[in-house]
Amino acid sequence: SRRTMGSMRRPNRRAGSPFDRTEAPSFEEPPPTATRGVAESSRPLRAAALAAAKAASRRSSGAPAAVLLLLWRRRAWLFLEVDPSEEPWAGRYQSMTAILIIVNVVLDILDSIEDFPFTEDRSPSFRILERFTCVVFTLEYAMRLWSCVESTGLSEHLRYPRLTWATQVMPILDLVVLAVFYLDILLTSDRARGLQAIRVLRLLALLKMERQTSSFATIVAVLSRKQHELSATLFLAMVLLVMASTAMFYIENPAQPDKFSSIPATMWWAVAAMTTVGYGDICPTTTEGKLLGAVVAFMGIGLFALPSGIVSSGFMEVLDEQRAAENDEIADMIDEDKECIQELRTDVASLREVLEEMRRAVEGG
Repeated sequence: SRRTMGSMRRPNRRAGSPFDRTEAPSFEEPPPTATRGVAESSRPLRAAALAAAKAASRRSSGAPAAVLLLLWRRRAWLFLEVDPSEEPWAGRYQSMTAILIIVNVVLDILDSIEDFPFTEDRSPSFRILERFTCVVFTLEYAMRLWSCVESTGLSEHLRYPRLTWATQVMPILDLVVLAVFYLDILLTSDRARGLQAIRVLRLLALLKMERQTSSFATIVAVLSRKQHELSATLFLAMVLLVMASTAMFYIENPAQPDKFSSIPATMWWAVAAMTTVGYGDICPTTTEGKLLGAVVAFMGIGLFALPSGIVSSGFMEVLDEQRAAENDEIADMIDEDKECIQELRTDVASLREVLEEMRRAVEGG
């Protein structure tokens, strides 16, 4: 499997090898960009870089403070961004944050139940959990903001790397969730109770799990790939909606002027009929209207089945590409290992020749 291949990976020490970049920077002259780009590189490179950072931090007891800060900053970024399969403690931390998020969301839901024991009048246990979650999320945001300069994606924004990182989608989401947590803790007076409706934004903490699942990234990739097909389907739906609403208005308005009072009001019936929901609050009573409603319902079934097929095919294409990329990565790793093995065989053959010459020289002497 891919994890097994990554764990069996041995650093390549050949000249010009990309693994040469993962060595700890010199304490005398640490290169300013030596640690940038580690988290976004390939899986073996990230693993080797993480090992190098750990080894360098153990050997740096007498190093200057600036170098220690550089090493710990790189290690912090790797801890937050590295694949959990390559760093056990990173995996444990991600699991802990996921559990915290789920527990807080469940408690927010249960808080809407009157006289629920744990959330009633904000029990001490509830407040302790709330403050602990707030502290964890605050420390995580501060560490990401401090260590984000190690990201290759920010290397082209060297003037304001932290500002560039802070204006991305996930950091803004983290900041909003933090602000809601702090407001919920601070606003405890009766006068401020009206502002506590923003507690619903705490449910956005669920989106923080996107870093572990990458589900929204897959959905965005699918929608981007199939945007033309989905746009065509949406255009057809709008045309059918307008035509059905207009025809039904002129058919049913004389019989039901209070319900089919205008074309925009009739659009509500068209939406319910096309999606086959059929709430029943507005329905045709004339024979012509019922016939038109049946036609619209059948057309709606076929029309709304198109986006499902388009999105499904997009998911299959994206997943196939991801699998192909993983297979290519494993194949590259195997090819590099074969080159290393061939070089080792060449070196062993050369050593045998040298030993044979030395033996001959000894015997001749």
